[in-house]
Amino acid sequence: MPLTDVHIALAGSSATKKYNCHVNVEICATNKAIKYIYKYVYKGSDMTTITIDGAEMEPNEIRQYLLGRYISPVEACNRIFMHPKQGSTHSVVNLPVQLEEMNMVAYRGLASTAQLYNIIYRGSRSKLTEDVPTKYRWDNKKWKPYKKYVPSIGRIVHVSPQDPDRFYLRFLFCHRRSPKSYEDLRSVGDIVYPTFRDGAFALGYLEDDQEWSQCLTEAAAEKMPYQLRQLFAIVLVYSLPTRVTYTGG
Repeated sequence: MPLTDVHIALAGSSATKKYNCHVNVEICATNKAIKYIYKYVYKGSDMTTITIDGAEMEPNEIRQYLLGRYISPVEACNRIFMHPKQGSTHSVVNLPVQLEEMNMVAYRGLASTAQLYNIIYRGSRSKLTEDVPTKYRWDNKKWKPYKKYVPSIGRIVHVSPQDPDRFYLRFLFCHRRSPKSYEDLRSVGDIVYPTFRDGAFALGYLEDDQEWSQCLTEAAAEKMPYQLRQLFAIVLVYSLPTRVTYTGG
C-alpha cells in the first residue's frame, strides 16, 4: 500500500525537539475532544485476548481464550521510572440540589444547608453557591474555611427538567447571589412566590429560552449524543419553550 502524508500524524517541532521523540499535539476545539480525553483516562488498563495452545482431551473453545491486562513496553517504562500518567490542577466538589427538608443524607437538623447560606451571606454579598468550595471545605458535616488553600471548584449537579422544582432551584442557585434561605431564593422585594419557577420568572430570568439553551450547553459537556437527544425531547414535551431551534448533530 503506498504511503502518503495522510497516513502520517503531524508532530510539533518545538515539542519534538524538547522531548527528543515524536509528539503529536492537538487543540481541543470542540467538546467532543474533551469528552474523549475524559473517558479515555478513566477507562482502565489496556486489555488483550490471548490463546494458550496445547493438546486437550476435550477441546473447550471458551477456555482457549483468556482476557488479561496488557502492559506495553512504553507503559512499563513509564511505571518503572514512576512518571505521572495523569493529573489535575483543581479538585471538583459536587454540590447536590436538595429541596427544603428533603435532604438525601441523614443527619441532625439542617446544619449543612443553613451553614451554606450563612457562609454565602457573611463571606460576600456577590458570591454564588458554586463559589463556596473555593473558600471552604466540607469536613465532619460542616463547612469550614481552608487553613491551607487547596485549588478546588464547585459543580452543581445536573438536574433534569422532568423534576421542575429541583431544576428551577438549581437555576436560581446559578444566578442569584448571596441567598439567605430557600424563601429568599424565590422572593422579589417583599413578595414571596410559591414556587422557584415563579420566582425565577418574576426576576426576569425566564422571559426568553435562555435557560433551556444553558441547560443543553451544560449537558453537552458530559452527556453522550443519545442522552442529549433525550434531554432535548424532554425540554420540548414538558417545558414548552417559546422558540424551538436545534442545531445539534
